Amino acid sequence: MTELSVKARLVKQARPECSGGKPSDGSDVQYTRFAQAPNGRSTWCCRGILLCILIAQGVLSLRLSNTAFEDEALYLYAGHLNLDHLLSNAPYHEEFTKYFSGSPLLYPVFAALIDSVCGLAGARAFSLAAMLGATALLYLQSRRLFDMRAALYAAAIFSVSQSTLTLGNLATYDATVIFLLALATWIVVRSADSRRPLFCLCAAPVLALAVAVKYAALMYLPVVFLIAGLIVFQHRGRRLSILHGLLLPAATGSILFFALQAASASYVQGLKRTTTEREQGSASLIDLLSCSAVWGGLTVALALIGVILYTREGLREECMSRPIFKNSALLCRLVLSLTLTSAAILAPLYQMYLHTETSLHKHIGYGLLFAAPVAGVAVSRLTGARFRYPFFGISVLVCLLVMGVSQSQARFDSWPDSSGLVKFLKPSLKKNGHYLLENRWPITYYFRKDAEPQQWISTNYFIYADHGGVSHRDDDAYEKAIRDRYFDVVVLTHTTTKVRSEKITQLLKTSNAYRTIGYNSRHGALLDKTYQIWVRR
Repeated sequence: MTELSVKARLVKQARPECSGGKPSDGSDVQYTRFAQAPNGRSTWCCRGILLCILIAQGVLSLRLSNTAFEDEALYLYAGHLNLDHLLSNAPYHEEFTKYFSGSPLLYPVFAALIDSVCGLAGARAFSLAAMLGATALLYLQSRRLFDMRAALYAAAIFSVSQSTLTLGNLATYDATVIFLLALATWIVVRSADSRRPLFCLCAAPVLALAVAVKYAALMYLPVVFLIAGLIVFQHRGRRLSILHGLLLPAATGSILFFALQAASASYVQGLKRTTTEREQGSASLIDLLSCSAVWGGLTVALALIGVILYTREGLREECMSRPIFKNSALLCRLVLSLTLTSAAILAPLYQMYLHTETSLHKHIGYGLLFAAPVAGVAVSRLTGARFRYPFFGISVLVCLLVMGVSQSQARFDSWPDSSGLVKFLKPSLKKNGHYLLENRWPITYYFRKDAEPQQWISTNYFIYADHGGVSHRDDDAYEKAIRDRYFDVVVLTHTTTKVRSEKITQLLKTSNAYRTIGYNSRHGALLDKTYQIWVRR
């Protein structure tokens, strides 16, 4: 036997993927030339790449900077008030439960506790940790559902999206909820090959907590339930899949039911007002569709390609260390991939129904968490065996990176930098002063120790009692208050309440009691914002 033939035999024995043989562990997955059987070296290599992805995600999020966003300031301020109630029996402010999109006793209190020690940067760092954890969990579940290459692409795609980078440096509910949804999904995927199949029920309290933190998570519970049923059906059979399909939703629903029974009626009012019976907006369908396409369209397009490729070819050209969908049927593959992909359009469709763009840039990230694995499959397949067409994968990731970086930066530049306004207002604060602010929550947050909440008045709603004791509401209230020289300082941005701000501006111009001071807050920024400040003479 020649030396060349001996080498060929050794290569053939060492690489069963080239001959279509089965791996030595006896599993049913057939490795092909597309991918090599997993080994210790490839596993550690993937972990190293994942670490690089997480580091890049952290750096790209931390590069974003601005003063407190209105939502951040509101949640942190409410958290401080509720924290004072829990620690020192201060009055409980129940009004927050009526219009908050999540329980004010959960994330706001926890974030306020961090803010008390580390400031706003600490609260934002917690969000970054949650988003990094979501990316890592996304990799783990994608590796089990598909393969390591698809998992790495999925993590990279999700890590550079606009929502991920923005929420990673924003102290709001969303990062925590995305992490909890990722954790619950990982639990149901991980439990498929567990010796204790009821381990899947551990996802129930996690899902219930996600809903309690932000009610919008309700939209994604059916996605997790369906994933759990499909995985158990493939790995454990029809009987256990039916059991899981009933027990997991029942357990989650029971926890939410008892929690809602224990809560006050104001929580139900807040749930209806912010989620189930939200008021209709005025945004056009074209604008909403355009925004959704810009923020997540490329990922969804890749996921749709992944649906076709995964449904047609299955696992024949993939390798997994512990296969879950072994020998899965075409219909099952189609349902799984479509379920993951369709999650990305739930938030856009709902907000199109409501005609509102509010928080769409954040909510779209919830669905990308589920669609990213299927998009990773598409990039992995189109890149080819042994990275035969590397240009495709590189160009897609670079395109997503550039879009995510620019969009997240524009998002952070979209609200005024209030640091100069804080410096301006600090020496003019009076114990009994009254200050009218179009965006009052950032200033209320920064001056929470120096002024009382009732001193800050919003342009959204106002009740004014004149010198004769007569109460006035809405536009009439602002007009009477300006004539009576009630406000010490008026700060307008003409952004959130444009119509009313214009009316107030006209009243101030016709009044001899106030003079205007122009103040530019974002010199050289992409989106320049200007405060219009009026002070009493």
